[in-house]
Amino acid sequence: MVIAIQISTKKAQAFLSNLQMNMEAGGIEISKESAKEAARQYKLSAKQAGIESWRGNFYRTLDRQIQTPKRLGKFTYGVGVGNLKRGKTNYFIALDRMKGHGIKLRKNRIITKWAKDKLGIEGRLARGIWVEPHPFIKRADRKTLKKIPKIAKKIIKNKARKSKR
Repeated sequence: MVIAIQISTKKAQAFLSNLQMNMEAGGIEISKESAKEAARQYKLSAKQAGIESWRGNFYRTLDRQIQTPKRLGKFTYGVGVGNLKRGKTNYFIALDRMKGHGIKLRKNRIITKWAKDKLGIEGRLARGIWVEPHPFIKRADRKTLKKIPKIAKKIIKNKARKSKR
C-alpha cells in the first residue's frame, strides 16, 4: 500500500509574500513612529530644560513633527528642525551645544528684542547679555532609544497578525 501526500505551495507562497509586504510596511511604520516619539521626547526635554518658545516656532515645529514626521529618505523618517535656522545657525542645535558667551545688544537685532521682552531690558541700560546652553537633546535621545524596541515589537506583532488573515 502506497500513501501519496500532495503539498501545494501556493498557500505558503501567498502567506510568505504577504508577510514580506507587511514587514516592509512595518519597517516604514517603525521609522515613522520612532520619529514621532523622538519629537515628543525633544519637546518634553526642552520644557524640562527651561526653554521657552519666544515666537512660537520652536514648539510649533515639534508639534508638527509629532503629527507628521519629516521624511528623510525612502524608508526613513526623522525630526526635521531645518526651519529653525537663521542664517547658518540652527537654534535647535545651538540651544543644546553652544558655549556660554556674551552677546552685544544692538538696535534691530532679534536677540535685542528678545532681551527686552524676556529680561525687561529697556533702552541702553545693558550693552550686552550672557547666554548659556540648555542641554536637552541627549536626554531626549536616551529616552527615545529606550522606547524604540517597544514600538517595534508592537508594530511587528500587529503586522504578523495581519499576515495570518
